[in-house]
Amino acid sequence: MSEKIYNRNKCPLCGKKGIHVFTTKDRSLGKPGIFYLFHCVSCDIDFIEKPNNLAEFYDETYYTDFTTDISFVFKIKSHIVKNYYEAIENSISKRFYSFLIGFIAALPKKKGRIMDIGCGPGDILYLLSNVGFDVYGLDVSEYAVSLAHTHNLKNVKVGMEGIMASYQSNFFDSIRGSHVIEHMVDPVGFVNNCYDKLKDGGTLIVSTPNIDSFNRIIFGKYTKCYTDIPRHLILFSNKSLTEIFKRAGFKKVEVTYRTVFSDFYEGLYSFLDSNYSISKTSFGKKIHRNIILNFILLPIDLISILFKKGETMTVTGFK
Repeated sequence: MSEKIYNRNKCPLCGKKGIHVFTTKDRSLGKPGIFYLFHCVSCDIDFIEKPNNLAEFYDETYYTDFTTDISFVFKIKSHIVKNYYEAIENSISKRFYSFLIGFIAALPKKKGRIMDIGCGPGDILYLLSNVGFDVYGLDVSEYAVSLAHTHNLKNVKVGMEGIMASYQSNFFDSIRGSHVIEHMVDPVGFVNNCYDKLKDGGTLIVSTPNIDSFNRIIFGKYTKCYTDIPRHLILFSNKSLTEIFKRAGFKKVEVTYRTVFSDFYEGLYSFLDSNYSISKTSFGKKIHRNIILNFILLPIDLISILFKKGETMTVTGFK
């Protein structure tokens, strides 16, 4: 291993030397730089060294204002959220929407005061506020927060996990983070901080990629979770993230896997594009995010979920 790589392989959680897995570029936004991915055997995580200019890898193209062009998916989410939280307990409607709401990442079962870490322009907070939640949010992007404020989400602030310390203990009923913990420099400190800020009986709900997935075995470096490096700083297995929750003090930790958009399809497309540049062909453009192909390949994801090897996992800690 070269000296250049060697100096970047200290695990951010335990400080031990990681094993070099592969070298990559920013395959999502195409920003310049070379990044080295390592695996820590002790912590069972993949990680890169945090770039000094990390903020430069986020720009306005990374965020979409959900009200500018209301998508079909947003309309479906709105319908599910409204009907789940307004349904009568133990009714058939409640049971039906209890199943559907599991496909919307990291949502609590009960209303209350909620913090959304990495909330972006606030699409989920907007929906939750409409059904009676007291909503708070944080995002690293001033642009995303400005969009949230235009939607009357006044308790959304610029910042990330470190700002959590400014809130009083036992303040939130729930804290959610949908595909955000993998962007954090100090995920352990974040989970510990969340435990302190939650009320007794509160929940921390985190959705994130799972490196212990079938897709990683099949596609390796072309797996969807690796395409967003360097914004993805630390990637977890179900075992490693569960352990972090337990050490923070959560008395019960659950891991679930649900998906309606095929991660296998995304991995396959990434593999074909990286090796054959299909995104530059008319055929590749036609099949990119094709809804029919998504559902044709979705059963592969469902099979992996049965074996607890899904690529997208939701870890819930109960205080």
